[in-house]
Amino acid sequence: MYDQVSFFKFNKTTILVSFPHELNEIINDWNELRKCMLKKMPKEFTRDEWAYLITFLDKENLNGIFLLTFGKETPSITGKARLLLKPLGDVSVWLPNNVSMLGPLMLVLLTLTGNNVHIKAGTRSENLTVIFRDYILNNLSAGVLRTIMAQSITIEEFDRNDDRNIAMARCAKTRIVFSSDETAMAIESLPHPVDSHGIYFTDKQSEVWAEIDAVDDFAVETLIKVFTIFGQSGCTSPRRVILINGDEKSAIYFKKRIVDLWPRDMSRDIPQHIASENIMCWQWAKALGWDVALTYNNSSVIAAGNINLPECKSHMFLPIVWANRSDLSSLLPANIQTVGHCLNDPFDISWLNIISESNVKRYVPIRKMHHFGPVWDGYAFFRQLFEEVEILE
Repeated sequence: MYDQVSFFKFNKTTILVSFPHELNEIINDWNELRKCMLKKMPKEFTRDEWAYLITFLDKENLNGIFLLTFGKETPSITGKARLLLKPLGDVSVWLPNNVSMLGPLMLVLLTLTGNNVHIKAGTRSENLTVIFRDYILNNLSAGVLRTIMAQSITIEEFDRNDDRNIAMARCAKTRIVFSSDETAMAIESLPHPVDSHGIYFTDKQSEVWAEIDAVDDFAVETLIKVFTIFGQSGCTSPRRVILINGDEKSAIYFKKRIVDLWPRDMSRDIPQHIASENIMCWQWAKALGWDVALTYNNSSVIAAGNINLPECKSHMFLPIVWANRSDLSSLLPANIQTVGHCLNDPFDISWLNIISESNVKRYVPIRKMHHFGPVWDGYAFFRQLFEEVEILE
């Protein structure tokens, strides 16, 4: 039963959104959990991951999802009612193997839709989605959010050939897949309801654009924090930093600032296999012609060099290159997703022209490169988790 209705004002019309639970109660429960999260953290999460989750659960952020999607919440119908939106019923999500934080973030968003949710966790990364779900159940003794977690969320871990993939596709009105192009095609080919649809987030890359005179120590520290969360694994992590109208000297200087400001407390407990990989990457990059340095405790590899140099395919390798502004469009990879900017005037029309003529899906400050919201890869995917019923007078 969808007996709770919230009203949202969009221009001069009202959008009605129906839920099985009171929306504000869910958001308030997330806020209560947030207080617990400030006191204790599961050992499987890093401090940066946990801090990001706490920030994501801020009331203003969760309410902002609805503001961006449906408009400002209003206590009743004002003006004409045009749409009634209701949960689709069943939503299935296939998470990637390489970005374990995506699961907890999706979990938060999906609790706000009123759908029954089936999640396949990645099999080659820490299952933070289950760990976070269990944390919620262990720290909320009552409330709507606890009920949703216990009754409406299913999280399983199995491989790509398991028959449970078929069951997930067959029941879902929406299939959300974060994976390779090949996996997305395989999921799409599974039997599914005729009136269902798929939302596929496939292989993407991101990068940073920076003007050297716009970069201060705070910007460098922000870049470090953003890069260390996922390294090269996340689609929103910078694959490289491009210094606009820079040169070799400015790239080497920028590399040195990153190495000098790299936080030692964050790099004390680097696993041996990662440190070893970084030492190998350092040797490899040096042989390829990069001006290269290891950060504290061999925790990452920072390199400066010409944009045409071959890159090292290593998890914690961050190249600093330079290019003219006029060449940026031609240098963007075909699967570009996010450009994180550190520019003197990022909304100058010349920058916006480059973005509008490209395949860029997100153009954001560096600190927001990992920000996850109701629009992703150019899809207003959150809205697509509701069925729309047209209302005419």
